[in-house]
Amino acid sequence: MEETIYEMLDLNKTRMQARKHLRLLGKKVMRDKIMDYMHFTSSIIRYPEHNNNQSNKVLNAMEKMDRDQEQVGEYLKTVVSCINRLEKEQRDALLGKYLYRYDSEEMIRYLKKSMPSIRNLIRDSEVDFALFMGCVVMKEGNKDE
Repeated sequence: MEETIYEMLDLNKTRMQARKHLRLLGKKVMRDKIMDYMHFTSSIIRYPEHNNNQSNKVLNAMEKMDRDQEQVGEYLKTVVSCINRLEKEQRDALLGKYLYRYDSEEMIRYLKKSMPSIRNLIRDSEVDFALFMGCVVMKEGNKDE
């Protein structure tokens, strides 16, 4: 009898990979990047000995920021696209946990399920999300298959 894809996966490692992507939903990625560049550019402006190179450095920093924001935007589009491919209940569970950061009581009210059912739903949803993202980890014996 052939194994299903789920039987070939190292579920714990696959879920860890999915969580790396999902945890970013709760972070202020863009805000932090902007603050870094603002700090960098203001430090250039503050020191007059750099005046002759000041405008070039600021321009280069702004161009780099634009490229970085574009990359972050594309990455977030990919993550959201993969979340949107999930069933509604799975999507709601992952968004509740990672984006809205609901606690247990809020998750129970939001999903109208018991906590053990919610944990199982999140586990399954993380694996399905990892499949869509292409970040699954195969069991040791299945790596070459």
